[in-house]
Amino acid sequence: MTGPLGGPPSGNGAQIEFWNGLAGERWVRHQARLDRALAPFGEAALDRLEIAPGQAVLDVGCGTGQTLLSIARRLAGQGRVLGVDLSRPMLARARERTREQREIELLFADAAAYSFGQNFDAVFSRFGVMFFADPVLAFGALRQTLRASGQLGFVCWQAFEDNPWVHLPLVAARSLLNEPPLAVDPNAPGPFSLARPARIGEILSSAGYSEISIEAFRTPVLMSEEGVEAAVDFTFQTGPVARLLAEQPESVRELARERIREQLTPFATAGRVELEGAAWLVSASG
Repeated sequence: MTGPLGGPPSGNGAQIEFWNGLAGERWVRHQARLDRALAPFGEAALDRLEIAPGQAVLDVGCGTGQTLLSIARRLAGQGRVLGVDLSRPMLARARERTREQREIELLFADAAAYSFGQNFDAVFSRFGVMFFADPVLAFGALRQTLRASGQLGFVCWQAFEDNPWVHLPLVAARSLLNEPPLAVDPNAPGPFSLARPARIGEILSSAGYSEISIEAFRTPVLMSEEGVEAAVDFTFQTGPVARLLAEQPESVRELARERIREQLTPFATAGRVELEGAAWLVSASG
């Protein structure tokens, strides 16, 4: 069972099951594509966190390891970073990519419920904190891991409608199915659960954070450097379109491919297909 956007279901237990199944395997398979698409968001969030050599950093939802490697570069061989994720397939890929980095440690755990028993100078996440079943409790627990001067920094998506790179393909695919109009609970765990700045502020304030900063960040999401067909394939292999059409007959999938191709063609320039992505860069003091 998936959420209304074809995404993960609600509840931490359901999240663990979801990311240890086909979803986690799909992210590993298409790791290079996803890294390319999401890297600018993670780098922008890390720039504002100002990680320095000698610090200890917790990376929540570290996935297949791109952000771990970026944090390690900023530590310059001095310090440590602990990457935590609840997807074993994704952690296995992260382990392959980081095995030469002595400052990087990996942990299979649900960050929302795990007792870390250690203190960090910074807690960071790239799109890993929108799925908490109880966000106030989860962010409060993460605050307890911070040292007195510690900082929280993360990036999360703005509203679904403000992200054409995922909105246009999904709406095109859903138009083929006899489903009710798309309805999304803005407070339910999912990729867009932190789309409203007011809600982010309320959650973090309730969890005990101060000096909360929420900054809008927009940048093109690179879906393909090999033309429109590769961009269509990107939508079919990753994200909500892939989950929505996974069990549909081939005839429906082919019609969806045609409609998505029509939507993406105007955004192709010299082989590159880019659509805008919109996120929030969030930071706070613990």
